[in-house]
Amino acid sequence: MGLLMSGAAHASNHCLDQEQQLLVRVNQEVRGPTLVMLSDQQIALQKGVLNGPELIFVGSEIECDGVTYQWLKPEATPVLNLQNASLDVDLPVRLFPVQTRIAQQLPDPEVVVLTPEPALTLSYRMQLDKDLQKNTPWRERGSFEVRLNDAQWDARLQVGQSWNGQLNVFNPRVQVTYQWDGVKASGLWNANLPVLSGNLWALPRTDRFSGLAVQGQEGLQRTIPEVELELPRFATVTVSQNNRVLDRFQAGPGLLKLQNIAVTGAEGTVLIRIQDRVRTSTVKVPFKFNGQVNPAGSIQYAGFAGWQEGHWAGGVQAVYGLDENWNLQGQLAGRTDGTGALQISGVTRRDGQMFSVGLGLEHADQSWSGHLKLATEMTSGPVTWSAALVDPLQNPLRPRVDVEAKLQDDKNPVDLSGSAYWNSLNGNFGVKASLGYSMKSNRVQLYAQHDSGNGFRIGLTGRFQVDPISTATVQVKANPETRTVQPEVVITQRLDGANQIQYGANPEKVFGAYSFKGPVNGSVQADSSGQFTARFEGSVLMTETRAFVQSQASGTAVLLQTGVPGMSLYLNGDYAGTTDDKGVVWVAGLDPRATNVLSVKMEELPFTVVPKRTSLQIKMQSPGAAQYDWSSNFQVNRWVQFFWQKDEVARFGSVLLADGQEILLDEEGWGLLPSGTFQGQLRTESGQNCAVEIGAAEQATCTK
Repeated sequence: MGLLMSGAAHASNHCLDQEQQLLVRVNQEVRGPTLVMLSDQQIALQKGVLNGPELIFVGSEIECDGVTYQWLKPEATPVLNLQNASLDVDLPVRLFPVQTRIAQQLPDPEVVVLTPEPALTLSYRMQLDKDLQKNTPWRERGSFEVRLNDAQWDARLQVGQSWNGQLNVFNPRVQVTYQWDGVKASGLWNANLPVLSGNLWALPRTDRFSGLAVQGQEGLQRTIPEVELELPRFATVTVSQNNRVLDRFQAGPGLLKLQNIAVTGAEGTVLIRIQDRVRTSTVKVPFKFNGQVNPAGSIQYAGFAGWQEGHWAGGVQAVYGLDENWNLQGQLAGRTDGTGALQISGVTRRDGQMFSVGLGLEHADQSWSGHLKLATEMTSGPVTWSAALVDPLQNPLRPRVDVEAKLQDDKNPVDLSGSAYWNSLNGNFGVKASLGYSMKSNRVQLYAQHDSGNGFRIGLTGRFQVDPISTATVQVKANPETRTVQPEVVITQRLDGANQIQYGANPEKVFGAYSFKGPVNGSVQADSSGQFTARFEGSVLMTETRAFVQSQASGTAVLLQTGVPGMSLYLNGDYAGTTDDKGVVWVAGLDPRATNVLSVKMEELPFTVVPKRTSLQIKMQSPGAAQYDWSSNFQVNRWVQFFWQKDEVARFGSVLLADGQEILLDEEGWGLLPSGTFQGQLRTESGQNCAVEIGAAEQATCTK
């Protein structure tokens, strides 16, 4: 039977009270047998039983016979059970100090994060043309780029050139960029203006600009609302999502407020695991965001100021997250020649629906114009439809209207779509309808359209998988008004991941082409009219340790060492290259803003190569070039023949390696072993055995 007692209102000033050794539990956690001082309605625990934030429940201390005791305050609730020689102390969680934890983003152990190395890249693109029938001179045009970059700096010099009997050099461009904490600042000369994704500058031209530009973003990482937990005891707290640990830390008893838990995806569940000495529990925190708009409070921005086409120019544009459903975006840009524009719009997207409203004002040729634009899109089951209205402010009763509808169901091979527009200001209108049928890799589509400028047209397109490497594309265009028909047939054969041939015919010509990927990407094309075209592109990248020839210039790439020659690599599912005779491959075109997946296909690997994993996740800290050694992922085996002694083959024996791996031998004594040097035991089921050393040679004989 337990005896409920109160904590001491004041400390006893003598040591005449009863001392006992009891099993003490604090908020159900065993603190071990320890000395306890019992007085009338008072309890003191031996010093050290309570610690950290629990000390707020300690009144004063007293020392008796060399032992220090701490009197409990009235807020603590002790329950004494003399029969079981135990004492349970309850410390109210609500009275502990509130703890706040700003979640720390732990690195994902499944993702390899690489820092770009300083690199110099020389790249080129070239095209050769010749009319073989007219025997015209060769014409050549192309572009060259010199680029020097590292993790923060990126400097580029681009120049175009052509040759048609004489060399012409034109359109040189320079861009120097420095980036830090999500911000990019650039100095430009005769270059293109940077823009936010999907937001073009409302200027007559956006190239040949010289000046300064800046881009940045903040708050795009989504975080769940603050989570409050009551911890009765000291605990280890682990926060995770999709089996990935986001944060792990130690916390004391009391109210814990978790903030800034960053998550991936628009919907999911965060698991918070609380482990202490009494129990382990898990708190599930589901979340759901509108992933079709930027997070509330986030901002993306871009701006520029400088010189363009003989005029000073400047502008800013931004996208701001108003709340979880609405984004506000706008821009203001202008030049000293009087050209300028102001655009502002609000966009909401949610559950397959979109609505936007925007206002635009433009100034050119010493006059203002403006428009109001409304747009919507909705998806309901297999049906998607959209509509837009652009209403000029100077003539609001003469708008342009666009309507589009589409019926497509992944479970139904038939799809139907249609669109129409009408511009009441100039009287132009147009309609288009199409009917499609898809089955596996084959598709046929019939369409008809009519507009004010081109009249009535109909057409038929088809794509058919002829065999595993060949695809046939058929296209027929017809104009009933002019009674003309334009058929065309094209056959494409993908010989492998790097080589492709294409040939076809139409009423005007027969043509053929060959394209290839490798250290140099290129294609050659010729037709019956005598036109011949060849295109080539490639680059040379030089780091501090080596130079590498690659098929195309890439802002983000990785030099991957695998140790397996002739192995094809795939980047996010697409062919990326084949390793050279040293097992090295240059993989270009990585997305610096996302996690990239490099993979191999088991069916393409020699049976002597055994991978631990078939994919590798890589994330670059910034655009640039890096190296990574993935050779430990691949076990490259080789054939070795074993002998008991010279000319005596170890038929149907086995080799036991030092790591416990047993290799079975065939009737000729051959076995498939990992590359390297090993020691092992050669043996048979009959009990015959000997020591053997396996080196680089294809044969191994008993040593003793």
